[in-house]
Amino acid sequence: MDSTPFEALRVGVVLDRLDPPRWILDAIRDIQISSDARIVQIFTTGPEGPRGRRPQGLPGSLRSLAYEAFRRLDTRLFRRLPDAFEPGDLEALLLDCPRRAILTERRDDGLWLNEFEREAIARQRLDAVIDFGSPALRASSGTIARLGVWSYRHGSTPRFAARPPGFRELIDGRACLYSALVSVEGDGPARLRYRSWSAVDRRSLYRTLTLCLPKLAQFPARALRAAGAPGLEGPEGEGAAAVSIEHDGRAPVPPGNVEVCAGAAILAARLARDRLRGLVQEETWYLACGFGLDPLRPCPDRLLPPPPGHFWADPFPVADADGYWIFFEEAPFRTQRGRLCVMRMDRSGRCETPVRVMDEDSHLSYPFVFRAGNQMYLVPETSATRSVRLFRAKRFPFEWEQEETLLQDVRAYDPTLAEIDGRWWMFVNLAPEGGSSWDELHLYSADRPQGPWQAHPRNPVVSDVRSARPAGHLFEHGGRRYRPAQDCSLGYGSGLVIQRIDRINPREYAEVEASRIRPDWNRRVVGVHTLNRAGDLTIMDCIYRAPRWRRSTAPLSRPGRG
Repeated sequence: MDSTPFEALRVGVVLDRLDPPRWILDAIRDIQISSDARIVQIFTTGPEGPRGRRPQGLPGSLRSLAYEAFRRLDTRLFRRLPDAFEPGDLEALLLDCPRRAILTERRDDGLWLNEFEREAIARQRLDAVIDFGSPALRASSGTIARLGVWSYRHGSTPRFAARPPGFRELIDGRACLYSALVSVEGDGPARLRYRSWSAVDRRSLYRTLTLCLPKLAQFPARALRAAGAPGLEGPEGEGAAAVSIEHDGRAPVPPGNVEVCAGAAILAARLARDRLRGLVQEETWYLACGFGLDPLRPCPDRLLPPPPGHFWADPFPVADADGYWIFFEEAPFRTQRGRLCVMRMDRSGRCETPVRVMDEDSHLSYPFVFRAGNQMYLVPETSATRSVRLFRAKRFPFEWEQEETLLQDVRAYDPTLAEIDGRWWMFVNLAPEGGSSWDELHLYSADRPQGPWQAHPRNPVVSDVRSARPAGHLFEHGGRRYRPAQDCSLGYGSGLVIQRIDRINPREYAEVEASRIRPDWNRRVVGVHTLNRAGDLTIMDCIYRAPRWRRSTAPLSRPGRG
């Protein structure tokens, strides 16, 4: 029976264990609480069900001995809470859902069903089967579910279906991990249901995965929503397009003992280099500015260093007849707790002593200051309070009072407002519990800055660590509208990307890359993070790296992943 957009899709899930990790339980919970689908069958291929015949060769437990040891050590060194891999209780979520053990043949490219098993599953007339096991469930012919079998693919490019995810990207020094939810219907091509890019932590496989898995847990519910509502595709308007899941020449199987040992040596050398660099050099956040710069490719010509023991970041300028007010975040190295300051700059670039304008018990940053009508407003980042708050100027620029809470019960980062064609839009990164704050841009709209704010139906409108998180005011140039965004693929503050907004309305959003800003204009600058303009002034923040003996400050470990 074909489902209509008003019927909940019938879904089966494939598990290789009945105490699945936390991130899989989160994915199942998101499906169950949605109105778009319901899980009606559990298929097991692990300890509670037949494992299937293994291919000939070295037993899997011996072949992956070094990899399992590597994972245990990596987890022990870098474990954090909440832990995406922590086993959970499936019974509490799917107490009355029927289960069925299925017999499969295990091959390097998947778990293959025989015709008897395929027909037994097909008789349940499921709309989709979501396979959380590894490797993925396959059938040589015929249809298992109307929309196919959905499973995850990972790699350093969209064509590399790596297994296990993240290990080879870590060892090869790749910047990003590509993850996709794809569907396969019979012997047809794989189709993309959802996709995202995540950062690879250069030191740890565990940290790479535990920060991206909470995001990946949301893929099935989002893709099911799109499947049940024609025309509602994923980020940037992607639909269920055909994709290749070829690999790069290496078999998509867990690494063997020799490969793991060689990789561990590479990783140990990398960690040693990082440690040595930290002993002889320090990194501090500075402000940098210039006048009359190209907004798409700015090259600042002066640095504004913070006082010893502090960093300055997130500058937002406001121009008046005599100069500029520069709002920014200041934080001591000792506490890492940000507060908001303002500094006067004249037309020649000379600055006065900063004045603190907002300080709370929790971290403050990203002082997004803007004008609406005749009133000045400020929306700082207050993710520690799980809210987005609007402040009105009582005595600009020194005194502010809260006027409204715009969003609440969310981990929101770098909220950025803009009025476009008479409607207000909020660009803001939201992070799932335990996940990265770098990866997913959400869009909201309202009639006025005070709200109420309505979520865009395509949220998140960008799911890509290379261009999601806001980095300053939107601006117009050459008749087009642009959005500064952070490129966190090489780490927090590693670069900026300027996105041209091609379409924005209550149903659609589309943007494309216009330019990239790398920290290549000063040999000691190794990162850029925020970009803003006011009048002729362009101002940004940057990571300044210098030998320790040149300045007696503490090393900076700037938070940002959340």
